[in-house]
Amino acid sequence: MITISVGIPTTRSATLGTAIRSVLAQTRGDWELMVIGQGPPEAEVELRDATAAAASGDPRVVYTHLTRRGVSRARNA
Repeated sequence: MITISVGIPTTRSATLGTAIRSVLAQTRGDWELMVIGQGPPEAEVELRDATAAAASGDPRVVYTHLTRRGVSRARNA
């Protein structure tokens, strides 16, 4: 059962790996991580690849992309 949900809204792939690895390093295991990439469609590939590389196949990490930016949009997604 998942008791903690973490959301990372982002437009920057350069720092995304550090944030994901920080969540992966937590001692609790009952969490899910939702990475919400934002920006033009061409940014999606870079952000999705950065998420996949940092998550190393962990099924608790999921990626969603929004073309319209905004923290509120990301949280609602």
